[in-house]
Amino acid sequence: MKYLVEQAYRKVEFKSVDELVAIRNFLAHQFGLRYPLQDEENCASAMAYLEEAKAKLKTHIEQLNFEVKMFQTIRQEACSLASSPDLPMAMERLRRAGELKGKIGKLKTYDFSNMANRTIFDFTDRQDVIDAVLYGEGDITLDAYMAKPIEVRLANLQGLAELSENRNFVEAVRKQQRKLGVV
Repeated sequence: MKYLVEQAYRKVEFKSVDELVAIRNFLAHQFGLRYPLQDEENCASAMAYLEEAKAKLKTHIEQLNFEVKMFQTIRQEACSLASSPDLPMAMERLRRAGELKGKIGKLKTYDFSNMANRTIFDFTDRQDVIDAVLYGEGDITLDAYMAKPIEVRLANLQGLAELSENRNFVEAVRKQQRKLGVV
């Protein structure tokens, strides 16, 4: 999927560049031959072409300015993330989660009702999974977990659901998050 999106973007990008090159080449090499400026009719035709080319160039400039702003925003966000003291912990959490993806074993229960009152401990007893979901937490006991806000507990359940690759589990968590306005 990602490959198809990249290919489609490249086609649009190359088409855009091709159009700019075609305009430039015409202006540099053929404009004077196509529009000899010796009479009023040719001058009017030349002006019409130049207005059309100007409109196309303006569209390209607007697109480029949009992309510049987008990349500046991405760069700022990346710099902010890279300088965050939470980055190493977030990267380790991702690494651990990646190692466990699809390997959390059999869920302890398949009852996905009332997710607001459920915990990760209700679904798995594998300590490596619990450690990965709660990585960086000082106290990972049930009491400490239940003391967290529901939004945090649902985020932890979402992490576990995604690790389990169980669509029903993932959808039950998302449904509860939408119900509470978390997502």
